[in-house]
Amino acid sequence: MDTELADKFVGMYVNKWTLGYGEKGKQAVKELIKRGTKAGLLPGPPRLRARAEQIAKAELERTFASLGDNLTEKQRQSIEAMAKAIINKLLHQPTAKLRETAPEQLDHRLAGAAAELFGLESEDPKR
Repeated sequence: MDTELADKFVGMYVNKWTLGYGEKGKQAVKELIKRGTKAGLLPGPPRLRARAEQIAKAELERTFASLGDNLTEKQRQSIEAMAKAIINKLLHQPTAKLRETAPEQLDHRLAGAAAELFGLESEDPKR
């Protein structure tokens, strides 16, 4: 790679914004992390809840299949409501903590741990 091309490439990543991006840059990073988390691109409450609901759905389907047609509609709804209540109770504290964490800390500290602990990168509900 010639020097001019190398300088151009490095200049894309090392510039006045990356060397000292100041308060305006910090706010931009916070907003980017906030939007990425809200969109489900970064680990956070929406992905954590979606993962829990995915697991619960798979377990409900397995349970209903094993019970066959012996349940009334009211019983099925009660079991589904119980699964949802368990999700809500289990996720309340971690979700609240993730929401109250400052956005600039979110990706590095708690969200990374949540992603690893809860298998948020995995699409397999059986994991």
